[in-house]
Amino acid sequence: MSLAKKYKMTLRTLSPVHIGNGEKIPALFFAKINQNEFGRLKENRFFEIFSKSIGTMKRELQKGWGIPILNEVIRNIRLNRSDFLYFCQLDASRFQGEVSEFVHHPNGEFYIPGSSLKGALRIALLFKILEPIKEKLNQKVEKELRDSRRITRRQLARLLRDYVDSYIRNATENKLKINSDYMRAFRFFDSEPTNTKPKIVEMMLFKLSSDNFIKVDSRRRGLLEALPEQVEIKFDVSIDMGIIEMLEREFQKFQSPIPENLDELLKIADEFYRKVLEEEIKFLENYDHRAVTNKVITFYNKLLKNSKKIIHLGYGGGSNAMSLFLLLRDDLKKKIRNVIRDHGNMPAPLSRRYVVFEEHGFIKAAVPFGWCEVEI
Repeated sequence: MSLAKKYKMTLRTLSPVHIGNGEKIPALFFAKINQNEFGRLKENRFFEIFSKSIGTMKRELQKGWGIPILNEVIRNIRLNRSDFLYFCQLDASRFQGEVSEFVHHPNGEFYIPGSSLKGALRIALLFKILEPIKEKLNQKVEKELRDSRRITRRQLARLLRDYVDSYIRNATENKLKINSDYMRAFRFFDSEPTNTKPKIVEMMLFKLSSDNFIKVDSRRRGLLEALPEQVEIKFDVSIDMGIIEMLEREFQKFQSPIPENLDELLKIADEFYRKVLEEEIKFLENYDHRAVTNKVITFYNKLLKNSKKIIHLGYGGGSNAMSLFLLLRDDLKKKIRNVIRDHGNMPAPLSRRYVVFEEHGFIKAAVPFGWCEVEI
């Protein structure tokens, strides 16, 4: 019987975090409670209201981006706090259209799935394992591009995964039996629910064009539910020490030592995500859009000075934070990106998604999604 080592882990958000469930909610499901507080109606209450105003509601739902909140459509509507699933704050210049939903329990409590945290740490560990042999990895990707002449992001992800499996199996003594997913020794439980009110934030996509960051048109922006900054979230983590001991014996040929405990795994994640920050700063310093780049560079520099371990979680990390893109040569990054949409010799990745707040058409604030600090 394997012994499990248990940890209590605390994550603190340093920028808005969005972990979506794939659903979008029309703004009509929300009603204004007071100056900056909004509530999301329970579905039974919403459809009760809908049934009494079918014609009006149908017209509003056809407006797409222009869908307003409920009490802008039906005036003097009487609502009780018991009519709402949860409450949130608006941190965007407008509230209309659809809102990308954050994962939550049926009772409306927001939480972070353990799988999201585990995925963020797995990427960092794979980077650590493959970094010493990245030239071989680049040769493999280059050959795949040359042979197929077309490779999608999904195919690239599968190629990298298969390469990792092959490399790990060949680096172990027990080639046929070893399971190459080292993270199977770690179990990250879903976080405790947070009592903090989520925010509705506005995402804007920026992309490089003619040596400048430009704001993309209104069709490339959207509203998301997000956990705000400085929210503390607790996780339970367990490690199967029997699997760890077995992997330590099997992985003796690795150039990079594998982590023996949660603290070492978090150190590896911290090293990876600091490299992501340095890459982002390097990219932004070459281009000019002072309203955006200066704010984001300042935020990143502050993160680099943070003495605690940092990770990126959820939406908005882009190819650098959410894949092994950093291991590839610049020319291969461009070739893979150009398969999806041809941008010639422009840098890859080309676009970034930031949380923004506009006032009178000017961007007052811009910050990346998903940055957190973690400690045991």
